[in-house]
Order: sequence, then structure tokens, then C-alpha cells
Amino acid sequence: MGPLLEESRRNAVKALRAQRTHVLLARWFAAAAIDWLPFKGMTTALRYYHDASTRQVNDLDIWVSAGSRSLAQATLRDHGFRVLDTNICSDLAARGTRHSEYLSNYYHEEQYYSPEFGLLELHWRLADNPFQFKLAPESILADGDTIEIGGTGVRVMNDIDLLLYLCEHGGRHGWSRMKWLADLPHVLNDRVWDWPKLLSRARQAGCYQSLIFGLALSQDLLGWCPPRQVREAIASSFRLRIARRLVGQNWDGPAAVKSLPFAKVVLLVLQELMLKVVLTNTLRAALHQIRRYLLSPNDLRVMRIPDRWFGLYYLMRPFTFLVSRVKMALSFGAPLR
Repeated sequence: MGPLLEESRRNAVKALRAQRTHVLLARWFAAAAIDWLPFKGMTTALRYYHDASTRQVNDLDIWVSAGSRSLAQATLRDHGFRVLDTNICSDLAARGTRHSEYLSNYYHEEQYYSPEFGLLELHWRLADNPFQFKLAPESILADGDTIEIGGTGVRVMNDIDLLLYLCEHGGRHGWSRMKWLADLPHVLNDRVWDWPKLLSRARQAGCYQSLIFGLALSQDLLGWCPPRQVREAIASSFRLRIARRLVGQNWDGPAAVKSLPFAKVVLLVLQELMLKVVLTNTLRAALHQIRRYLLSPNDLRVMRIPDRWFGLYYLMRPFTFLVSRVKMALSFGAPLR
């Protein structure tokens, strides 16, 4: 119990630091006239857990509008945050308009770190696929609730939008972190739900399959007892059997993907893509998801193609993927078979 107790104490300290950071972010962004929205993590723990420190604290996730992104970045830098990874890859974006548009559409977040405040992810979109989670963050903010942290009001997602987002986010990542799944019963048991309204909202948002999958996993693994309408929705979704198998393979798979043989990496990529397609609700959403896998930003570093011929990257994808894999194998000593 000693190591567990010590870890619990460290997490409690992180929880207090996260709450303080939220209060300061609210003050900084209010002074800069920036609308923002914290989600997941600490605000979920404060609202739905009996003790916020019992949920693992890692980084903080916040959203700002794309138009406020530069101002938010400057505000964070002014208060001691530094960017950890420039996902937009400014050197690649500088190659031309097509490169820049591709990268800005591919990425929707970047990580910051402060010795005083820890890790923070700044998002300007909430999802990879705009057809998979169609709720606009601005409308989520307008329809949201306000919670109090340290005497400061902080705007958060309302219960329905949060549940939809948690299920879409977890499904998008193959429920690779169990703490994401553990959030669901806390949220589900917190109130009496209007299930027709919730399911209708999920269909409108394009995340119905993700919601049903999250509810099914909560029932199967965490003992949540769904009402009749939800049980019927779970039973009628033939995709769930496929999704369960794919996620199970993900859970049982190796953690060190970078050291796997090339063929197994390809298989894992295909399984990941299949899961995301299975959880889509429309053909348009599925095609968008497939399109994201047809090209990776890493491919842009393997060879330099003029901006006006950007489309050639898609034709060269098998070659650039192989070259990237060879470089990775040489770096980690992994076999290529």
C-alpha cells in the first residue's frame, strides 16, 4: 500500500495545482477577452467524482476559437508556458498554401508546459473528424454550464454535450486509457437522463455509434445498468461486435508499437482505421476518416514536393510510409520483417 499511498498523495497535489491553473486561466483569458472552454480532466472530476483527487491528473485540455488562437498562445507564453511540439510544423507550412492548409486541417492542438502549472493542451477544434462530432464549440460554450473553482466561475460543457464528447473522444482513441472509460459511470449516474433527447442529439452530432459503444462498454466492464431504451439501442447495433473485437485487440496488443515488425505496424494502422470507420455514422464521415489515413504529415519530411504538385504526396504514400518505417527501425533497432 505504501507506493499506492504515495502516488495518491502526488495525484492530490496535481489536482490542487490543476484547480489553481484553471482559476488563473480564467483570469488571464478574461483580461485578454478570450472565450475559452476547459474539458475532460479536472473539470469532469470536480463535477462528477466525490473527490476530484481520486481521478488521475495528467494534462489540462482547453479550447479557444481558431481566431483567438494566436492571442491565447501569446497569453500562455506571457505566463511562463512554452510550446513542447509545434504540430503545425511551421517549416513545412512555409512551403506553400497547399502544405499550410493540409497541416492546419490535420492538427487541432498543441502542447504547452510550465514548471509551475504543468502540461496543457491548447485545442482550436474538438475532434479530428468534423462529420463525426458536428457540435460547434461556440454553441457548446453558449449552451454550457458554469461551475465555481476557488470562487471563480468557469464555463464548462453541459451534461449532454460532455457525455457525447467523452464517448466520441474515447472511441476515437480506441479507449486506450481506462480512466476515460471510468469517467462514464460517474457522469451517467449523476442525473436522470432524457434518453430520447440524448440519442437524438447524438444522431444530430454525428456521434451516435460512439455514444452507444461507450454505453455498451460501461455496461459490460463497469457494471452500469442501462435503461430499456439504451439496451435496445445496444442490441440493435450490429457494429458493436466489430468495435468490441477491435478495441479488445488494441487492449491486448503490445505497448511499444515503435519496436514492432513492419507488417504488424501496418496491421495495427488498418485496425485503427477500421475502428474509426465502424464508429462513423455517414459515408461522408467515413470518407473523411479514410482520407486522413491516406497521408501523414511525416510523409512531407521524407521528400519535398513543390506546393503546386502537393497531390503527388498521396501517390507516393506507400514509398514514404516504408521509408519512415525503415528510419524508425534503424533508430530503435526494430526488425523489418
